[in-house]
Amino acid sequence: MVHGPPRVSGVEAVTRTAQKISGGTLEERVPVKTKGDEIDQLAITFNQMLDRIQTLVTEIKEMSDNMAHDLRSPITRIRGIAEVTLTTGKSLSEYEAMAASTIEECDRLLDMINTMLMISKAEAGVDHLTREEIDLAGVVQEACRLFEPTAEDKGIALSCHLPDESRFLEIRG
Repeated sequence: MVHGPPRVSGVEAVTRTAQKISGGTLEERVPVKTKGDEIDQLAITFNQMLDRIQTLVTEIKEMSDNMAHDLRSPITRIRGIAEVTLTTGKSLSEYEAMAASTIEECDRLLDMINTMLMISKAEAGVDHLTREEIDLAGVVQEACRLFEPTAEDKGIALSCHLPDESRFLEIRG
């Protein structure tokens, strides 16, 4: 008599897969049999959920990499300005210029961080939209100002041309 591997029930297959995933193996999937019964439907739904989780984890990693890169540039500029001023600065005006540049770069960093937090809260459903008018021309000008140093670092000329009268957008929540 030949014995094959022990037969695993559908619920046990889902349980084993869940245990492997709890151990950190997001690539695991529940085997789907072709019976089309409730266990197969559970397995299909479980696998779809895992696909979505794996996609979200990948997107979070990419977003973290992008944020780290975006935050690195202003911090590098702050450090460079401070280092050059400390090693070559001779006058009070040079130190005042360093302080002004540092404040400007810190404001850019704070704007970026606040924007990221606002996006995170909106995606999580924590912040509810409220109705208000927004000066789109002002938003575009601010975006250009925010990204100008990054564009400059990459050798890209960034210019902002806006109509004389501001356009407003109404947001409703």
